[in-house]
Amino acid sequence: MKFFVCSIILSAIPLIVLNPFLNFCNIDAPVYKEAVDYSIPLFTGLIKFVFSNGLAAILRAEGDIKRAIYAMTLGITLNATLNPVFIYLLHMESVGAAVSTIFTSFISEIMIFYWILIKKDTYINLNTENIIKF
Repeated sequence: MKFFVCSIILSAIPLIVLNPFLNFCNIDAPVYKEAVDYSIPLFTGLIKFVFSNGLAAILRAEGDIKRAIYAMTLGITLNATLNPVFIYLLHMESVGAAVSTIFTSFISEIMIFYWILIKKDTYINLNTENIIKF
């Protein structure tokens, strides 16, 4: 639940200050458009970053550094691979880079959720009933 609240706050603040900040920087219109196109989906999808990094932190806290690194490395590798696909092949430009980044974070999150909730081979004992109660 704390991850969710934190991600909402971390998403809302940059979205609120994005336009005033870009106006303050006095950038050209095409750069302004690209910054907005990239930032809005990225900040909106920030919940995926918070959850995947929070879950990886749980694994690291248990001393399971290898699996945390595996999940984060998978996300980074997929992001480097999928960025050109989203940007050039799907013609999404800077929005594609943001969407790719969010998507690959989600993949890392699923991988760690699998270890914690389905495989249940971690010290922490989470179950979906407790998560949904919050």
